[in-house]
Formats: sequence, structure tokens, C-alpha cells
Amino acid sequence: MARFFILFKSCYFVKYLKMKFFITFCLLCFGLSFQAQEKLVVYFDFDEFNLNNSEISKIEKFIQNKNTLMVTSIYGFCDYKGSIDYNDSLSVKRVNTVYDFLVKNNTLLVSDFIVLKGFGKQFKQNKTQYLNRKVIIEYVSNNNFSKFEDFKIGESLVLKNLYFYNNSGVFVPKSEPVLNNLLQILKENPTLKIEIQGHICCQINTDVQDIAKLRAIAVCDFLISNGINKNRLRYVSYGSSKPIHKIPEKSEEEKNENRRVEVLVLEK
Repeated sequence: MARFFILFKSCYFVKYLKMKFFITFCLLCFGLSFQAQEKLVVYFDFDEFNLNNSEISKIEKFIQNKNTLMVTSIYGFCDYKGSIDYNDSLSVKRVNTVYDFLVKNNTLLVSDFIVLKGFGKQFKQNKTQYLNRKVIIEYVSNNNFSKFEDFKIGESLVLKNLYFYNNSGVFVPKSEPVLNNLLQILKENPTLKIEIQGHICCQINTDVQDIAKLRAIAVCDFLISNGINKNRLRYVSYGSSKPIHKIPEKSEEEKNENRRVEVLVLEK
């Protein structure tokens, strides 16, 4: 089964400075906002997306010293060497490596709602090149969360663990918690309006069976059937015209990341 992503429509690669005040759906999911974000930076060897031993130790030490925290976003970066497409893909792989490490640790609170973004080399590069080969982990360590009241529109987020049966718009049962979280967000924020956007993998500029459309409609139908006014929702299919990874994909992981559902926040 594929992993599916919900993202805002904004460009997948945006300037990092626009991110630092972003309040993620991870916090929306819990009906909360945070007082301040902190960050941990880990570095990668040249042309690598696996963590080396020193950076693994850094993360493990970080986890041991942080008894209560929530990871809200993970951003990946590369140095200037290599093509844009190659570095875009490499930065996403670095993000996924860190995400998987944190989840497997079972110590950190990592929600289904989390910002996962690769910037490739499209950011202001540091003159010291190894400092550009990095992942930034942003987290909240303040135990005194306040009631959610506002959030920033226009940034990208990722909804993990939304799955469909193959070549269909039918959810598998384990997708229900993710759908219910999105439903709860809309119920708690009655002025929020969204556009649900379907994407597929593997096919270049075509979607013969309209699978992307079926999946976007399925999300809309779920929300409407559970009490969300249809006037707050709209859907669109992009087929395979906006892949994260260049088609044909090089691995099953890249295919899974191209198969996704995106969300654009229209109003709040």
C-alpha cells in the first residue's frame, strides 16, 4: 500500500524563512498551538541520505534529554553540487530517514500531521558546504500548550498513513484515524475551507481511470457524510502532472510519495 501526502498547493520548494512561524496541522490535530519552536540540526555526508554514527548519537542524546516534546516539522537540504532534480529527491530522502528514525524510537510524539519538506539546493547556501547537507528538526518542548486559535496559511504539510486499495478511491480500514483527525480539525474550525487535490504516480501526464479524482472525491465524501458542509470543500485532480519525484520513479518509495492527496487551505 502507498503512503499518501496532504500538502498545501504552494510550491513544494519554498524559502525557509517563510516556515519559521508556521503552525502545523500536527498541532491542529490536538486542538493546540505552541508558544515557541526549537530545533535540532543534523548533518549528512556528501551525497548520502543515511545518518552517520555521530549524527545518530546526536539524535539519541537529544531524545534522552527531552522527556516531553512534539516534533512539528522536518526540513531537508543539500549542497549546490548535482542537478536540481537530483538534490530535490536527495533532500526528501534525508527527511524520510530522520522521520523514520524518530518514529521507530517510540520516544517522541510524532503525529500523523507533520510538515515534511525537501528544499534540495534551492535556498541560500552557506559558504561552508557541509553545513548545507542537513536536516532541521523543529519541535515543541513547552508543556503549557494553549487552545488553538490561529494558524498560518500557505505552507506545505504532509498527512502520513492515508491509504487506498490499489487503483481505487476506497480507503483501507487503517486510514480511518487519519480521516477522523482531518474531520475533527474542520469541526473545531468552522470557517476553515479547503481544496482537496488528487495525484497519482508512474504515468506521464495521464490518468486514464481518473484514480486521482476518485481519491480526492473520496476524501470530500467522507467529510460531507460526517457533517461538514459541502460549501467548505472542493476537489480537483492533477493526475501525474505535478510529481514530487521525476517520472519514471526510481524506486517504490518515490512512487509512494508521488501517489498522494494534497490540501489547499482556501479560507480560515
